[in-house]
Amino acid sequence: MKKVNFFSLPEEPSHDGSAQKRVLIKKGDALSSLIFLNDAYIKKGSLVPAHVHDDMEEIFYVQEGEGFIILDGKKEKLSAGDCMIVSPGVSHSLASEGDAALHFICFGVKVRDEVSNVY
Repeated sequence: MKKVNFFSLPEEPSHDGSAQKRVLIKKGDALSSLIFLNDAYIKKGSLVPAHVHDDMEEIFYVQEGEGFIILDGKKEKLSAGDCMIVSPGVSHSLASEGDAALHFICFGVKVRDEVSNVY
């Protein structure tokens, strides 16, 4: 068992400082395929550069703010309440736009070897 308190966790940079996060669960903390669970935000007007994960799905649940995600060149709007699954091998970039930061929960989940891109 592991217990953490969000408010006691340090805020740390992610993606060269384009986003900030608090790491609730990191690789090795859980016995499941969960690689990480982060509470994160992208400052107003900031962009997380495009990147790819070959070994995991990344799941974003937007809590506050507005922005967009670019998936293999296709732009999708994001706002509070949206949940987006990014399949392994898909290039993705996130940005905040509007009057506030884009605040989201992000899960990284390792995929099984026999699973291919389903989206």
